[in-house]
Amino acid sequence: MARTSWFVGGTRRKARQKRSHCTSACPILGHTTDCARTVGAGFNATDPDEERDPPPQPTPITFPVSEARSGIDWGEPTALPDLQSLFARVVRPSDVSRNHADALNIETCPPCSVEDLLPDGTSYWPSLEPQQLQPPVSYADATRVESTAAKKRREFSDRLTELQVDNDTAYRTISRTLKAGTKGPRLAYMRKFWEGLESMSQYWDCSLDQYSEVAASPTDSVQGGTKRQRTDLAEYKDRVPTPISEQIDADLEEFANAMKPWHDTATAAGSEADTPKYGTPDRTPRTSNIPPPPVSRTRYRGRRTNTGRDMPDQFRADTVKSFVEGIVWPFQCSLAQARQMPRVQFGKLSLPVRQTAAVYRIPRDRARARQGRLEGPMLALQVRAETGFGGDEGGELLREKARLDLMREVGGLLQIAQERRRGGRTEVRPGEGRWWTVEPRWGGGGGGEVDGEGVNSDVVQSAEGVVGGGKEARKKEKEKAKERGRGPKRRKSAAMMWEELRCGSGVWDPKTDYAAIGKDASDDYDTIFLLSSLNHHLSILKLTVHTHYTDCLISGRLPEPLPLDPAWCIPKLQRTEWFDLFDCGQRVEAFRGVWGVMGFLTRDLGGADTLGGGVD
Repeated sequence: MARTSWFVGGTRRKARQKRSHCTSACPILGHTTDCARTVGAGFNATDPDEERDPPPQPTPITFPVSEARSGIDWGEPTALPDLQSLFARVVRPSDVSRNHADALNIETCPPCSVEDLLPDGTSYWPSLEPQQLQPPVSYADATRVESTAAKKRREFSDRLTELQVDNDTAYRTISRTLKAGTKGPRLAYMRKFWEGLESMSQYWDCSLDQYSEVAASPTDSVQGGTKRQRTDLAEYKDRVPTPISEQIDADLEEFANAMKPWHDTATAAGSEADTPKYGTPDRTPRTSNIPPPPVSRTRYRGRRTNTGRDMPDQFRADTVKSFVEGIVWPFQCSLAQARQMPRVQFGKLSLPVRQTAAVYRIPRDRARARQGRLEGPMLALQVRAETGFGGDEGGELLREKARLDLMREVGGLLQIAQERRRGGRTEVRPGEGRWWTVEPRWGGGGGGEVDGEGVNSDVVQSAEGVVGGGKEARKKEKEKAKERGRGPKRRKSAAMMWEELRCGSGVWDPKTDYAAIGKDASDDYDTIFLLSSLNHHLSILKLTVHTHYTDCLISGRLPEPLPLDPAWCIPKLQRTEWFDLFDCGQRVEAFRGVWGVMGFLTRDLGGADTLGGGVD
């Protein structure tokens, strides 16, 4: 049972970005990928040093404040909450309460550093200091230098160098607006990331915001008002059809001719009374509708053209995906969008969750890679457009909003945990093995589409064969079906579709080899990672979950027998701080964090990492 979920969230507004129309076939995944990207720096005509009218006020940067939470022991059958009934009653986001978060029994930890996120994490991060490779003196030394570790070290250094480039220099390098004689840096692996970051800077980057007051000239308002009046008259005249406008002109001319004698008399009388004794007559109007000119006006210099909350959601998604995609390629992995609706299962209830993309491993077999097959998933990416969390001093409404945001992150983590748990298993589709998908039957009775006039006689014979259960009738029907298959295809009637015996469609991706990559087969705990993005920031989440806890969510029953470890029912949620992608230091720290996670998941497990991956 699936339903639309508050887990997904988001907005229905259309993305107001310009997109290119080129598509290319991916040589590894074997399917067509859309190369339409957001408007990058090469298409931006805004000069940050040029004065212009100020944009709206910048959007405040706020993040949800997570509530500290600890789990309880599910040692007794009465302690297990009815998650299916509890989450089935959620209709709108405001229905999510603290009871839903407590029912999942997840322990929430305070933010930690990147090094504390992984066990023995120092071995998964190369040093940030540049290393000089010594020239080899023998063939053995040359082989050692060209090893996998040295290759990853070189790829790490190349991407690190590109991310340490100054923002303005990178933007001008992409748009080719560097000063004459200045050589820009080489941007190759992270070039798409810089294009997306430049698009985001038009909405979020406040580092160059400069406001100034400029004295306004007295003629600005007069000229502006006259010009606006002419424009309005011209637009009005263009909107009026030609015959009507001619009729209006004729009527005005006739009225003016009729009033001309009276107008001449009134003008003569007024001119004699108002004409001074000496000099020319004063023709200055006694009243004026022109507003007084402003004393000053505000001007702006910077990158922003609008506010952050008005940025199209696709800008943020493309930027973060390009950032992650440039990191995972050295590990023979790829970033792909879900080909089936991502959903988390609570018993018989399936709730769709938000997922921007996920990281999968590319099969080593070339034939399988060309077929578009993937292995994993390894980690998920979730980008959200929500703003205005209010910080620590928020009220109950802001706390509910932060709780809902946390539940969306937890839903994405649990969905990845359930997909990794599928390793070595076969999907059981709805109705598979049941009598209504195996045994031929017929409802009987006269009339209907099968017994009506003008119906294909083949369908009638097929129905009679099903009722009588004769093997010869079914054999003749199969032969006729083969003959019909050779000719032109025709649309199936309702009776033909009723005759077909098949179970419901599954929810697993047939081209994904599910596996718990990076999980030791002898360990009962699996480590799930999620990259969460808000505003222009990135945070890494880690959920340590027991395999029996994942099975308990799917089946809705406690495992038998209960595990000896009392912490099996209390998943542990850790997260890092929010890293600003506009800041060079924090951008490098986020890069190190994602690189360390990929190094941990792709570590050598001594042959224990297989596509089966799970522990039953």
